[in-house]
Amino acid sequence: MVRCPHLARPTCGLLRSPDFLGCGEQKKSKDSGEKKKEEKLPRPSLLEVLENRELALSFRQFLHKWYSNENLAFWVAVEDYKGLPREERKKRADEIYGKYFRPNSDYEINITNDQKRQLDASLAGANPDVFNKIQHSIFNLLETDCFPRFLDSDLYKEYEQGVLNQKGRKRKDSKKVKKKLEAPNPANREVRSESLIMLERYAQSHERS
Repeated sequence: MVRCPHLARPTCGLLRSPDFLGCGEQKKSKDSGEKKKEEKLPRPSLLEVLENRELALSFRQFLHKWYSNENLAFWVAVEDYKGLPREERKKRADEIYGKYFRPNSDYEINITNDQKRQLDASLAGANPDVFNKIQHSIFNLLETDCFPRFLDSDLYKEYEQGVLNQKGRKRKDSKKVKKKLEAPNPANREVRSESLIMLERYAQSHERS
């Protein structure tokens, strides 16, 4: 199964200040043609992206392009599973297990032997937290592997430029702009649910043959 290409992690630090003085360098004057710092949005966290419908779909598309969307698909499936009533969880737990943990499945994800043994032992109970430890591991993997590359991708840059353009057009109405650009509150389950529903629909429409 193909994973995200093993590339060096992109630099995520802030742009160096134009007033930064290196060893032996002299500070440039304002008249020296110094370039204006490019305007950028604050870099969002992975959770903020998953709670933003437009960004979440862009991230999913990025992962699909690199044939590595099974990790995010699993994370979304577990979020949906945890909200199910007790009588529906057993069937859904078996479906998740078959899709993401059966050997040679198109969506098989990589977990340790210890994680697999613990999952096999606890699956029958279909408790809401049966997938939690693996979900947490997968989230950390996404956060440190593919997500930084997504923030440097054309997909994210297009989104960022669109927001900045909108901000420029509506600068006079600062209150309206602020409301438009604020990240959803992590506690707002409605916003998160809508985003996850869209991700799930995207996943279903892009199942691998």
